[in-house]
Parts: sequence; C-alpha cells; structure tokens
Amino acid sequence: AQIDKATIISPVDGIVVNRNLNPGEYPGTRQIFTLQEVARVYAELNAYGTQITGIAPGTDAVLNAPAVPNRSFAGTVYSVLSPTTPNTNGFVVKVLVPNAARTLRPGMNVTGNISLPPRSGVAVPVSAFLDDTHQTVMTVQGDTAKIARVNEIVEDAHYAVVSGLTANTQVVTNGQTSVTDGQKVLASL
Repeated sequence: AQIDKATIISPVDGIVVNRNLNPGEYPGTRQIFTLQEVARVYAELNAYGTQITGIAPGTDAVLNAPAVPNRSFAGTVYSVLSPTTPNTNGFVVKVLVPNAARTLRPGMNVTGNISLPPRSGVAVPVSAFLDDTHQTVMTVQGDTAKIARVNEIVEDAHYAVVSGLTANTQVVTNGQTSVTDGQKVLASL
C-alpha cells in the first residue's frame, strides 16, 4: 500500500528510452529506467584524413536529418576523434547540437556540412614529392634544380595543394630522386 505513495524523480531532464520494470514488479537494486537528455545532442559525422584539416573544436556545422525534411540544425564541433582501427583513415567528428524542441532523437541519421576557412595554395602532382613525408619537392629555377620545402594542405589521389611555392613554379615529376640540389637540368614538357 505504501508503494502507491512512492515517487521516482530523475536528477536530469530527458526522455525514457528503456523501462526495465513492469507494473507490479519489485524493483530491488536493478536499474529501473534509462533516460537520455535530448535538449542537447551529439551528432557523429564521418570524415576522411583529407577532409579533417582545419576542423577543430568550435568550428560551425550545419546538420540535416532525412527524418526532418526542409529543416537544418546549427551545431558546433565538440571534438575530432582519431581512427581507432589500424589501416583506416576515417575520423569521427562529434558535433554538439542544441535541441530545445527535442526534434532530433538519438539514433537518427544526419548529414553535415562543416564551414572551413578558405585556404589557398598551389596544386602539384603527388608524384612531385621527394619522399613519403610530402614536405619537399624538386623545383627548376632557370636551368638549376632546387629543393623546396612545402607544407601540404590537402591531397587526393593525383594532386596535392601545398603552401611554400608560387604559382607557375616548375616542379620535377619524373626522376626527381635522381636529381641533386643545385644540379643543372634541362626542362622539358
């Protein structure tokens, strides 16, 4: 009879996502409910290594959910998690999204766009790099080969955008590992 007077109050606001007790059962010491706080939700977006440069906590993001058409949700990057499986280059970007109307629910699929500041550089073939670190290329200045240090900004299978070179700089893309810094060369197209 006293059980009718018992009230269970959660210390957090949220929605009940799991009930582990049926009416009339004795609760004992087990967990009775599972709650999820949904006034703020985290979206996990997948990104590749070439996309991750420039994404940092605090970066603005816009999410869309197919279950909520014609509406977008503004959020902020909370963290960028490195790949956890060997031989993968996939990153997880966690985006914190205010959800006061509780429109988004845990488990919904979303897509996202993250605003990155514009970056500029010079495109070079990936075959122009002198080694796997992608920090140096062999350039041609007049009739002389010169090693140039570069910073890779982004790359795909064929080209890399780098800083450290000016537009129209000639780079050696074939046989560059056989050429030494300061060696006289004859450029050909």
